[in-house]
Amino acid sequence: MIRRSPRPRTSFTVVQNQIIEDHRLSFKATGVLIYLLSKPDDWRTSTAQLARAKKEGIDAVRTAMTELEKAGYVRRRRYQDSAGRWAFETVV
Repeated sequence: MIRRSPRPRTSFTVVQNQIIEDHRLSFKATGVLIYLLSKPDDWRTSTAQLARAKKEGIDAVRTAMTELEKAGYVRRRRYQDSAGRWAFETVV
């Protein structure tokens, strides 16, 4: 039996159960997705920054992002910015 503590009234993220229960995703990918969904629009990050945010290594974060792409939760587009540097745009 699960007993819940009181639910928070502020500083929380609402996530559809469909995401949590998606059997195509590992717990790792689900956690990364929920973390990304908790951030504001236009928030900027990288796989290296995501790896530093928690205990996962960069390879684990890359694997999770690939898993999220394959499941259709994330779209990434590589592009060249105005300075000629390569960057990624990620849509969650």
